[in-house]
Amino acid sequence: MTPPNNNEALAAILADPRSKKGALLDILHRVQEAYGYIPQEAVEAIAGHFGTTPADIHGVVTFYAELRTTPPAKKLIGVCQGPACHLRGSQKLKEALEAGLEGADVEVRDAQCVGTCQLAPMIWLDEEQEEAVGNIALEDVPRIVEDIKPH
Repeated sequence: MTPPNNNEALAAILADPRSKKGALLDILHRVQEAYGYIPQEAVEAIAGHFGTTPADIHGVVTFYAELRTTPPAKKLIGVCQGPACHLRGSQKLKEALEAGLEGADVEVRDAQCVGTCQLAPMIWLDEEQEEAVGNIALEDVPRIVEDIKPH
């Protein structure tokens, strides 16, 4: 991850021939990959690149849940919000995890369904969705919080 005050990554992304009209989402994803998030300076530079306002770019950034305007937390927990997980209480599970992890450098966010509905509700304990845990109940939240929170 490049520090936000290093504009070389942003300049390279905007200079890329692929960074033309219609490529806004691609540019935003590449900026986020370079910085870990989309800093305000990048929003302003992208707006200038496209001849629009920072508010227009910010509107796109905030519309898409996978784009972020703040540096990411050290740990990310994804809670599946697919139909089976939702019906089995994933929203209450997400709220309990958020409450239990309040103040920790952990982000609890909605995750996309990966089709493991027989294990609903599912959570992922990392951004790459490699460490999946299924059949989570509200009673499991204190143990999960204890395992994740720094001691």
